[in-house]
Amino acid sequence: MIGHLALCAAFLVPARHFDAHRRRGWAIGSRLVPLGVLAGFAGSSPTVAAFTIGADLGLPWPAAITARLLKAQTTPAVTVTTTNRQRGQRR
Repeated sequence: MIGHLALCAAFLVPARHFDAHRRRGWAIGSRLVPLGVLAGFAGSSPTVAAFTIGADLGLPWPAAITARLLKAQTTPAVTVTTTNRQRGQRR
């Protein structure tokens, strides 16, 4: 239980990162997934299925965040540089 609560708290860190980089959907998702996990814990006393659904909702989200951040990191920045020879100028 403590581990899942810590996971829920940790989801708020990427939410701030995505907000700062104007990735609203990812920021909202990082705030809503912990609510689903906590709702699963709240409903775990009447049925084990609610706990399972809540836990299963929270576990794929770090993988999705990691994939998104790795994709953003490996996308090369386009830089255009022109040398004097390419411009037709002599030294």
